[in-house]
Amino acid sequence: MKIGRFQKNEIRLLSGYYLMLILIDSTMYSAFTMMILSYFSNQLKLLILGIESLVAIFIFIDTNRKKKMLVGLKLQDYIYLGEFGLILFLCFPNSIFIKCFSYAIVTLSTSLLVLDISKSIIIQQSQFEIGFMKLANLKTFATLIGFGIGGILNAQFIPSLIILIMIVFAVSLILVNRFSKVDSHKSLTISIGKIEDIFTVFVLGILTANTSVWVPIVAVSLQHQYVHLTVIAFVLPGVLTLILMRWLIKVPTVIILILFVVQSLIMIIGFINQSAIVQTFCLAFIVPTSLSISVHLRSQFFKKNTIFDLKSLIQLLSVNSNTVLFVLAILSIIVPNIGIYLLLVNMVSMIILVIKSQKEKL
Repeated sequence: MKIGRFQKNEIRLLSGYYLMLILIDSTMYSAFTMMILSYFSNQLKLLILGIESLVAIFIFIDTNRKKKMLVGLKLQDYIYLGEFGLILFLCFPNSIFIKCFSYAIVTLSTSLLVLDISKSIIIQQSQFEIGFMKLANLKTFATLIGFGIGGILNAQFIPSLIILIMIVFAVSLILVNRFSKVDSHKSLTISIGKIEDIFTVFVLGILTANTSVWVPIVAVSLQHQYVHLTVIAFVLPGVLTLILMRWLIKVPTVIILILFVVQSLIMIIGFINQSAIVQTFCLAFIVPTSLSISVHLRSQFFKKNTIFDLKSLIQLLSVNSNTVLFVLAILSIIVPNIGIYLLLVNMVSMIILVIKSQKEKL
């Protein structure tokens, strides 16, 4: 894979900008979810997940259109779109419908920016694994911090958060002038029948679900037992991820599969032992192993599907993650202890991966 045209200082700016976008997105997601819960019952927490899923699907469809609506716009246009959504929120502070609509617009804006920046970061690396590791490290760090900040924000502070984001967006207009959109001439439309190794897409969705299931479990446990240690549940997984990812990028795939086994066993311990401390360490292990496996699977998946545009493949995985989370959230209302069933799916997926690795002699 050829190295991109960006210089080292520009790549650092790209990484910093990506970090900021994920921080904004995760903070708003957490804060708006808390806001929705303050207005409605617990079931409507699905509303934010539903918005995220619809935005991801819209972008994916747009990336595969010959005449693109938004994906083909300039980076500055995405920022203007986000500013419009933020202004809309401030102009109608008492309308929950407008608030949700403005959240959808801002999510669309940040998602489009993240898509372009992600593609640029991956392309400038000499290997897929290195690019995905960089993105995974940045996303983990920013997401955990963003969830932590958004979770403690009271609804009355959301307008202040909106104003702060507006200022950041305005300043970033200067920054994006230094970046160029990385376009591709590949126009082959993605379809299920044309994708190589579609099972990998399914496994990546399950890996995303692992972390999403455990974060609320640990948060609730700590609130009941060790409120003052809640921050550890967010900091420890991030630190461990940054440490392990540098090592895991160099190990063979068989080691990653072993980690998958260990992760499943750790999850069993977490379900059996209701101690908040044990669950915190389970979370600290699940996050880096899930991300490490994801990096390897993503890189292999992209190598097998080079006939498609990189941006379309990135968005396909984004749609997959958001859809799995949305479906899982719905099932969690209907099915008690959904985490146990997720564990069983993990075990089955692990077995299939082991069989596939033996056949492919990885």
